[in-house]
Amino acid sequence: MSSRALLLCNNYVGTDAELRGCFADGERLKAALVSAGAVPEGRVRVLREASAADAVAALEDLARRSREERLAYVFIAYSGHGTQVRDADGDEADGLDEAICPGDFETAGVVSDDLLRRVFAGFYYRTSVVFVCDACHSGSMLDLRFSYDGRRCADAGAASDVGRRVLMISGCRDSQTSADAFLGGTRYGGALTDCLLRSLRDVPEARGDVFRLVHETSKRLGEGGFDQVPVLSSSFLIPKRHAFMPDLKARSGPA
Repeated sequence: MSSRALLLCNNYVGTDAELRGCFADGERLKAALVSAGAVPEGRVRVLREASAADAVAALEDLARRSREERLAYVFIAYSGHGTQVRDADGDEADGLDEAICPGDFETAGVVSDDLLRRVFAGFYYRTSVVFVCDACHSGSMLDLRFSYDGRRCADAGAASDVGRRVLMISGCRDSQTSADAFLGGTRYGGALTDCLLRSLRDVPEARGDVFRLVHETSKRLGEGGFDQVPVLSSSFLIPKRHAFMPDLKARSGPA
């Protein structure tokens, strides 16, 4: 069984929208994936300041590889600005689409949740896809069918089916912002990413239980004074225990 990862990290260096912690988010996530045995180092792709075209192309390439290689696990993270734009096709109850802001968003525009959803529908149907979206207004960034408050599940209906096994943890609710946080010394990072990684470090069993992981992450965000609430959503009903980051190396040997 094999795996791959794609980490999209935008600091928007030299612009009015500049952030400080997103590059570091990518490096820390890469280290966590590799050390946990979830993804070999050579299969983790990190893109900084990717343009809209390059970000979408990288996601489409990963989806293609998932089909060709029949990947067991794909991890995708986005760390950067998120926004809301007017809903173009009437599928949003609040009239707003969520979107990520690529490195060239000031000239090329944003990448909407509708486009992301179409790209994610291209993954191999048996691949377990995990998406961490550390961005503002990211709660329903993929418009997945099921969303969770603790272990209580809300079902948006069959019309929301994406037809693939996708799980997402957002930085916040659609109405909220996600902090680019000072972590001490000279370190910055996304508050969601930092609290998620600290949860994985401090509570090893959270790695195999995504509900526990989101609970621990939310607790650390609150303890840090952040009011953002991460949202867990999925294209499938999550079982009682579902791994966030499997140890494929232990199960299968070297990839």
